[in-house]
Amino acid sequence: MHCDVDTPCLLMKKSILTKSQKKTVGPVSFVENGRDLEIIAKLRYDDECGNGHNSFSITGIVRTANRGQEEIGGCIHEEIAAHFPELKHLIKWHFMSSDGPRYYIANTMYNAGNKDYNGKSKGEPRAFKKFAKFGGFPITRELEDDFASFIQSHKVDTLQIVPIEHKKDDYDFGDKFTFKGYTDVWHECPFNNEREAQEFLQALQSYKLEVVDLPYLWGTGKERDLEAARNSAVWADATDEELTSDGLKQRLEKRLPCLIKEFAKDMESLGFTF
Repeated sequence: MHCDVDTPCLLMKKSILTKSQKKTVGPVSFVENGRDLEIIAKLRYDDECGNGHNSFSITGIVRTANRGQEEIGGCIHEEIAAHFPELKHLIKWHFMSSDGPRYYIANTMYNAGNKDYNGKSKGEPRAFKKFAKFGGFPITRELEDDFASFIQSHKVDTLQIVPIEHKKDDYDFGDKFTFKGYTDVWHECPFNNEREAQEFLQALQSYKLEVVDLPYLWGTGKERDLEAARNSAVWADATDEELTSDGLKQRLEKRLPCLIKEFAKDMESLGFTF
């Protein structure tokens, strides 16, 4: 079944919630490096996880033929495809649920995009702090948000520098400094010493204050991974343009009903109740 994004299916196939549907295929015997082995494929489509929708998994184990000792197991999809060619077309549905591939839109758009996990391109500001800027000077001073609000809401001639003593007896730290009315807590003081406080007050008295938001963290971006995008969308024949041009989310939404119909057909062909 081909999912055409230009002529989407109008009716979404509905699934019947099922607690346990499992099927085992094999064993198939083979020889590898002179050893007699066998492989078993395990298929499941149900709500075994209890998350409210059926989901499909295809896993397997490889074990010794004589003693039954497990060699490898889990998502051994390359081995399953090699020894069970009739199951190869089902591997694309691994982790597919009755309402679509896992994180269908989010994963596909992330993989196809060039933005990092914060949603930012390389070099794009992603976090800001407040800074004091005086007149035309290019040098700025970082401000806590509360302190920025305090100095903006008070007239300069009302500001008084006061020391705040460190009140813990087990440590001998010197005073820090603040403006009267801002804080009486030592570690919240905006100035580490009186010189810093005097210089800041003199700047307020002599120059126009501007509080600006400046970036301090930037996006790293990322490389597009279009093959991963095709896998997360279960869209093997998607073109690069379809995955990278505007409107990807809408294209994914349009093709989802057809994708679920195709998935339902494959589940029913296994004898599972969809």
